[in-house]
Amino acid sequence: MISARAHIFDRISFVVLSCTVLLSLVAFMPGGYISSEVAKGYVLIGGVSLAVIAWLISRLIEGKFHVPNSPVIQAVGVLGIVFFLSALFSKVPYLSFWGNGFDQGAFVPLACSLAALFLGAVLYTSRKRVFAFLSGLFFVYIAVALFQILHILIPSATTLGAFFSSTSTPLGSWADLGYISGGMLVAATLVFEFYQPSRVLRLLALKTAVIAIFFLILTNIFSALLVACIAEICILGYKLMSVRIARVHHFPYLAFFASLALIFFVLAHGVLGGSLARVLDVPYTTASPDAKTTLFVARSTLHEEPVFGAGLNRFSQVWFAHRPLRVNESPLWNVPFLSGYSFLFTIGFLSGILGLLAILFFIGTLIVSGVRRVFVAEADTERNFFVFGMYMLALYFVAVMSIASPGIGVTVLGFFSVGLLIAVLCVEGRVRVRTVSFLGEYRIGFFAILGTVSVIILALITIGTATKRFVAVGYFSAGFRAVSDGDVVRADAQFDRASALADIPLFETSRTRLSLAVISRTLSNAGTAPISPTARVLLENAVTTGSVSAQTAVALDPTDPSHSIALGDFLAKLVPLKVENAASSARQAYLAASALAPNYPESYLRLAELDREMGDSAGAIENLRKALLLKTNYVEAYFDLALAYKLKGDTAIARSILSALQARFPNDTAITSALKSL
Repeated sequence: MISARAHIFDRISFVVLSCTVLLSLVAFMPGGYISSEVAKGYVLIGGVSLAVIAWLISRLIEGKFHVPNSPVIQAVGVLGIVFFLSALFSKVPYLSFWGNGFDQGAFVPLACSLAALFLGAVLYTSRKRVFAFLSGLFFVYIAVALFQILHILIPSATTLGAFFSSTSTPLGSWADLGYISGGMLVAATLVFEFYQPSRVLRLLALKTAVIAIFFLILTNIFSALLVACIAEICILGYKLMSVRIARVHHFPYLAFFASLALIFFVLAHGVLGGSLARVLDVPYTTASPDAKTTLFVARSTLHEEPVFGAGLNRFSQVWFAHRPLRVNESPLWNVPFLSGYSFLFTIGFLSGILGLLAILFFIGTLIVSGVRRVFVAEADTERNFFVFGMYMLALYFVAVMSIASPGIGVTVLGFFSVGLLIAVLCVEGRVRVRTVSFLGEYRIGFFAILGTVSVIILALITIGTATKRFVAVGYFSAGFRAVSDGDVVRADAQFDRASALADIPLFETSRTRLSLAVISRTLSNAGTAPISPTARVLLENAVTTGSVSAQTAVALDPTDPSHSIALGDFLAKLVPLKVENAASSARQAYLAASALAPNYPESYLRLAELDREMGDSAGAIENLRKALLLKTNYVEAYFDLALAYKLKGDTAIARSILSALQARFPNDTAITSALKSL
């Protein structure tokens, strides 16, 4: 028997965990000072850490651990160890552990998601708790859905300073709304077709299902439609089989009509896809690397770093380093993607071969172990269906994470649903719960208590570090607001506070861009007149601050070409000011960027601009031709190439370049104006 005090802390852990999972779906900051993903990440890390602390205190009081004897739990442990080693041996461990904010692909948010899975398996020890969480999930989803409908109809009245487009949603991206809607449909079908829940809960489930189908069609995310359709068909087939075996005349109407609707829109996706969105005027397009490109990047990355990979949360760096040339021809060639086409595959190959094997072990164990424990022949078909429904819910989210790259709210709910499945299997007696007492022997008890207390201290440190980073992001956002207001002094002070709390390269590159803007504005205002003493002080401060920030960003993450380009841009701006070694240092920075990302043409464009500034037309032409070899539709490079030939005196060649460019882009007025100026 669990003591009263231990029971209290178990209940606290249960409540905190439930609230954390629900809040991680919808957390946002009114006013837009902090992004929704950062808010969700902070809620996840802080909430799960508190839940872990409460659960461990309960274990210390009771002197026992109760752990499900499930192979899935063992697979989760393997995942955690591999992810930790990958982050530890990363070239930039700090970013692999934490990310720029609370990136979902970093170790700490991933570890908290896995901890939520484990706690879900050990805390939801009754059907009452499972249905309580599902009820809360339905209420949150319906509230968000009602807000979203209102936001679509009256967007100006519901921005809350954070939702500026009709496709903005508290759940994250528009695609995340589709993924969560699919999961809500599966959960609602499970509850509605289950016999015992109260009439109120069944009515709530029915409303949730109707709303979920509506948003699945509205968001028009094909992967969500497809996976939800397969899950509903499986539930329908299983229920029909159960009804026939038990000879109970209860037709699964909800599963039947949901399956029909989803089958129709999956088959007619090419014809009717997006029709409802067009009617309501909510256009939305997703942008992410396709499977072929992600596989190409993964193969190149694993060839260089096979065992532990490039490190968690470093897809952007390996993307620029290894992406194929054909990407440069697309409109999104300059986008620093944070994930590939699949979330699980991305974190897998970034963790090396061990990471991929750990992901496959987790998915395979979930499928095989689930099949062995779900498909159990017994007379109580009601219990069978409940377990099968939870199995479908877990598989739905795992499938979504396997074929898409959703936001942090979806991934947290996905891992947590696996924990709920294990908890339900324990409740139904299909998975044994091992009880390990650590107070029977002095030596074992000492080390068990020492380890437990160490984990509690680590959780407290994690909360403190996460809070510092959260506040730092707030200062950083306030600095951006000050920049938009034109208050450079206040912006610089806010950036100082942010950098003092957290060493994040994004903070430093932003300060570098701010310093560049200050230098450009000061020189522009001065014109040809001598610079005033006040302006000179401002200029000198901007030069010092920008130089330090640019070099700090490169030092924090020397593998990111964007930091080297930012350093080169800043140093190139100092060339007209006759700063010693500015030109040579800028060239070295651009060359470093080109070495980090050999297929990225922007480095060569910047080198050409530097050559032109130094009066080296031949060098500019050579670098521009390198850029155009990498990106044949690089309009800026063509313009600069024509200008380089003009400065060299070859006006005819410059004219021919612009004429060829005009033939490709006949409606571009800038090209026409440039031709007239020759």
